[in-house]
Amino acid sequence: RVNQRGPKVMGWRTNARNLNLNRDYTKLETAGVQTIVDIINKYDPDLYIDVHVTDGADYQYDITYGFVETGGYSPAISSWLTSSFKPEVDQALKEMGHIPGPLLFAANGDDFSEGNIAFSFSPRFSHTYGDIRHMASILIENHSLKPFDQRVLGTYVFLEQAIRSLGSH
Repeated sequence: RVNQRGPKVMGWRTNARNLNLNRDYTKLETAGVQTIVDIINKYDPDLYIDVHVTDGADYQYDITYGFVETGGYSPAISSWLTSSFKPEVDQALKEMGHIPGPLLFAANGDDFSEGNIAFSFSPRFSHTYGDIRHMASILIENHSLKPFDQRVLGTYVFLEQAIRSLGSH
């Protein structure tokens, strides 16, 4: 995308058929998301993690993530993610020098001088789609302005601890 670090020639949020690959979970119009859902149907995972990099407003956190915490279709899963999973993952990230944080969206799209948007995701997004499927689901959004190595290592720590937490619970 034009405002994001990356190759000189970058795409947009949609493919050649004008379908948005990141927001297709309830429509299932793209082959990529259809494949993901086929895999979910086949393997019935206990946890689904969708890893992204955002180009929104910059913030101090080097790894941000979210899940349905309240008001979803799977209150027991939300409770486990909030009370057990999140504290364990955040602790592991902090111990390795990372700064975990929640999904954040600046009200003005650029900085947080006008506040944060309380964004309610629809099931078109991966983690809310997972909630309606009663599957623990997390959306990771690392920021494109953070150093590449830092983003990759933070994601690695997150995934490693996610496996440990899932195994212990």
